[in-house]
Amino acid sequence: LNLTIRPTSTGTINASICAGTSYLFNGLNLTIAGSYLDTFANSTGCDSIVTLNLTIRPTSTGTINASICAGTSYLFNGLNLTIAGSYLDTFLNSTACDSIVTLRLSVSPTSSRIQNIALCGPDSIRVGVHSYASSGTYRDTFSNYLSCDSILTTILVVHSPAFISLKPTICEGTAYQVGASAYTATGIYYDTLVTVDGCDSTIKTDLIVLPRSFAAQDIILCLGQSVTIDGHLYNNDGIFSDTLTSINGCDSILISTIIVKRPVLNITDTIFCSGNTYDGIVYTADADFTDTIISSLGCDSFIEETHIRVLDNSPLTISNDLIICEGSFAQLNVSGGDSIYAWSPAEGMSCTNCPDPIVSPAFNTTYTVTSHDCNGNLIAESIMVNVQPTPQISILTNDTCVYLGQILQLNTTEDSNTNSQVNWTIATQLLCNNCSFFSFQPFISGSYHVMLIDSIGCIAGDSVEICVKSDCPDSTIEVPNFITPNNDGANDVFKLKNPENLEIVFLRIFDRWGELLFETFNPYPEWDATFKEKLCIPGVYVYYIEGNCPSGGNFMKVGNVTIIR
Repeated sequence: LNLTIRPTSTGTINASICAGTSYLFNGLNLTIAGSYLDTFANSTGCDSIVTLNLTIRPTSTGTINASICAGTSYLFNGLNLTIAGSYLDTFLNSTACDSIVTLRLSVSPTSSRIQNIALCGPDSIRVGVHSYASSGTYRDTFSNYLSCDSILTTILVVHSPAFISLKPTICEGTAYQVGASAYTATGIYYDTLVTVDGCDSTIKTDLIVLPRSFAAQDIILCLGQSVTIDGHLYNNDGIFSDTLTSINGCDSILISTIIVKRPVLNITDTIFCSGNTYDGIVYTADADFTDTIISSLGCDSFIEETHIRVLDNSPLTISNDLIICEGSFAQLNVSGGDSIYAWSPAEGMSCTNCPDPIVSPAFNTTYTVTSHDCNGNLIAESIMVNVQPTPQISILTNDTCVYLGQILQLNTTEDSNTNSQVNWTIATQLLCNNCSFFSFQPFISGSYHVMLIDSIGCIAGDSVEICVKSDCPDSTIEVPNFITPNNDGANDVFKLKNPENLEIVFLRIFDRWGELLFETFNPYPEWDATFKEKLCIPGVYVYYIEGNCPSGGNFMKVGNVTIIR
């Protein structure tokens, strides 16, 4: 066996392509740079391993920003461009690949402006390198900020100086205005003003001033009369000036001297008492008379006024003598006379010169008031104020305690007359009316009061403390403190809870003034909040319960119940 070894072979290919193209390698179109390995058959039929090192040559891009003036062109890849915009074209770069160039072309406009200029001759204006002094339209070319043409059109108007002659007429006291100058006297004046075109204007003013005129008049008026001059009303003495208008339109000064004829006034005041005689006539009321004498001018020259005042001749009328309680007040009253009064003595008096002072004397006092009648004579009246000493009353019984149901007698001592009245109360409840002594069964602990009122209304009082003892536990009886009688089935009636089954003798209900509204002797009492078959008004009511104790004693329970609706 002659064995030969045919060698395998290896090889390397270095290749490059432009980005965006492909490379054919063993049937594959490659577009990504890298190393690729593949096996082929060599000339001996053995494997030939070929390595492809593929590189990508990049394409390039670029941007050209260019600007031209309007009316010119830009050469780009053989094209003369005149319109602003973006242009794209492809060239070969240094790696023989595409180079894409973008041209951004802007076209800067030429500018133009028109100016209107007015000159006063012989002035001139300079525009650029040119100077102009006559009216006309001129065009000059400059470079603007973009270095393009800027065309300035100048429309020039050249004004000639003006001359004006005036011959005005004014009234004295006024002024003729020419520009900033004001002229008040006749004469010729020259002023240089600026016209609406801004040029000098010479004004000649030949001014004539017309003088004002004067006139005078005397006017006599009666008192109460008036005169109107040029719309002004005058009714008093004085010299008055009015400005009128003459035929030439200027002021005419009219001086008016006005004299008002006033009558002589004589006033007579007469005062006397009612029923007296004046000038043969009896007067009982005030009266006024006026007599007037007329002068030759027709004005009142003498006025006689008579005022008669008739005074009332009523006597002083004073209130009757008074009796007051010690420490209280009394009011006095007086009328008549001249209504100007003086009281005495002043001690304890609210005022000494009024018709109705208030006094509070400590002892019997006589008060005197004085006034005057219509003839001026002093008149006087007196009133006696008697001070009644405060009555005295004392309860002889000392503070004490009693059992419920026990009879207690309260006695008093007093130093008042037989017409006095003695009343007994506890809280606001009247126990006995007009009782000098009081025998009763106390039902509640507290202060029992006695009050004495004598025949003129003076009051005295005393009190005694009484405690009422109970010998059985009445506190076990539960009593509601309010009821709602609205027929809703809840708390409609007043009834007791009696867990100890204490014997109830009676129940009484009183209103706040002590009037008995309900009474029952039922051992299981109930009250439906009515009185005389009508529902009681909402408010607070007093209940009084008496009962017997298991030990043989009795008990009492008092309290308040409120009706709510």
